[in-house]
Amino acid sequence: MLRQPLDGGAITILLENPPETPLFAAASHPDGRLVYSSGRLPEVEIRLLSPDGSVEVLVEAARQMATDLSPDGRWLVFHSDRSGQFELYALDLDAEGARPRQITSEGALFGSFAPDGRSLYLRSRTYPGPAEILRAPFDPTTGLLGELESVMTTAAQGYTSSWWQLGLFEVTEDGLILAQLRAPPRTGRIVLVRNWALEIAERLR
Repeated sequence: MLRQPLDGGAITILLENPPETPLFAAASHPDGRLVYSSGRLPEVEIRLLSPDGSVEVLVEAARQMATDLSPDGRWLVFHSDRSGQFELYALDLDAEGARPRQITSEGALFGSFAPDGRSLYLRSRTYPGPAEILRAPFDPTTGLLGELESVMTTAAQGYTSSWWQLGLFEVTEDGLILAQLRAPPRTGRIVLVRNWALEIAERLR
């Protein structure tokens, strides 16, 4: 795992794992902490890297992946299938001995906080069928979600009706969604699209 300043400065090696043990960075905090996933499914640990280089295991190995950290650094969000299907879980990093709490019940992946930390975006776990991005209020005191509302559905934009072709995404301060779209296998491309729902709709006209 590497880090490089946005101005193009020197690259720093943060972590090194054996080739058979992948690392997936999830989110960083201004204080220097970094949450990441380590391992291959179905044995993935969620860990915290501190600025002093120490590593703490936050969630023991399971079929899971860390996806985001709240802006205040208190809440870790990850998806796991420990309930029988992939759902989102929240872990209070400020509470000693806290355990992950399931915060969705109808299938969810890739939770991503809005910049103010008071909304959570997520991807529906629908198969087969279109991928959908949903949004819900997030209570930073309790870690609970409010009612979900649909932000967009892939099939509605005419790009793809396959849920797996929508991968990771991020939400910017002005509400734009940055999404990773997997192109058809024959192309071997991964496409990053800024505010992708509007962009793709425009290109398909």
